[in-house]
Amino acid sequence: MHGHISFLANTALATIFKSNDEIYTYCQTSNCELVEIAGKIAVLEDGCLPTYVPTGQRTSIDLTKEKKETAAKRFTPLAAVPFIWINPSNFNDRRPRRYLFYVDCDNYLRDVYEESGQWYCGVLHSSLELKCAPYSKLAAVKITNAAGVDFIFLYYQDINDSGNIQIAGLSHEGWNCGKPPLCDPPLWGTAITAVPAEPGIELASDTHDPVVFFQQRSLELSSSQDDGTDDYTSYAIPDKTMALSGHAYIAAVNDNTDCWCFYTSDQNDIHRIRIDANGRLIGPICVGLDRTPIPASSLAAVITADCPEKIVLFYLLHDTESIRGYGHHGHGQTHDKTHGKTNVYASTLTRISPDRWSASSGRLLVDC
Repeated sequence: MHGHISFLANTALATIFKSNDEIYTYCQTSNCELVEIAGKIAVLEDGCLPTYVPTGQRTSIDLTKEKKETAAKRFTPLAAVPFIWINPSNFNDRRPRRYLFYVDCDNYLRDVYEESGQWYCGVLHSSLELKCAPYSKLAAVKITNAAGVDFIFLYYQDINDSGNIQIAGLSHEGWNCGKPPLCDPPLWGTAITAVPAEPGIELASDTHDPVVFFQQRSLELSSSQDDGTDDYTSYAIPDKTMALSGHAYIAAVNDNTDCWCFYTSDQNDIHRIRIDANGRLIGPICVGLDRTPIPASSLAAVITADCPEKIVLFYLLHDTESIRGYGHHGHGQTHDKTHGKTNVYASTLTRISPDRWSASSGRLLVDC
């Protein structure tokens, strides 16, 4: 895909990390089509720290265009994960895929996936016909078992008044509905993010299932861990000036030792907390971006597994651009007009110590 891209104002964001050379970001254009933008970690100048840079490769996912049966609804939530599909009849037949999850105009969950450079319609809808709440966000995470087999967990809020968080699961054998819903008091329309379990955020049931972070109706940050009295754990932030805003976006990453959660505060600053191997919350600390993201806009994050001292944070900014115009029929005095547009940016956070990170300047993903 080349040429002009106009992002949908306040588009959702989703990301996939495969390696330092393969980082993929997903967002929605103003015509509702979903787009994949490729990036990588690279050193641009001698003596500079490696940072995220876009590669210039971007792909329109034609299956999600308007008026198609598999079209994405406007302002669809997004979630994305890598996955190795295994042929059930031939264990050696393994095919790398990138799965992208979204919601159609009737609020049914849909999936598309990339394999060998082509995008295909997945079978989530035809297999389960799952409908989510119109305000639901999405989260997805991949788990790999000891045998090297991948499983995807997809989370969404159901259509009941409770807004409980439901689970669907994908293995090489196909889709199935997960365990009973997380019976919590989630905020309707809460952001959802999920990471693999690790010391400090492991589940009491010792199932090795992923841990889901969400926002309660009290606006506190919570997760799907069982604390003994409820089937969720809440993380109190005593300084309310640094607490989560209403309907804050949440993004989480972990490195098998620590878990970091990013969220937007009432002042529209992005803060991070760290949950260590003992389950202690350290922070919050302001990330310190060079520009303030659009209020109540989406966040996404990846941690570089083969370079774990870096986290790439994706966010939205409202840029202003000038347009040179002319008088009637192109004659007369020239004049300049300005209009705003939404752009996707990424900042690379480099770890100095567990609780000290430097933040690079925001890098525009698509220069158009």
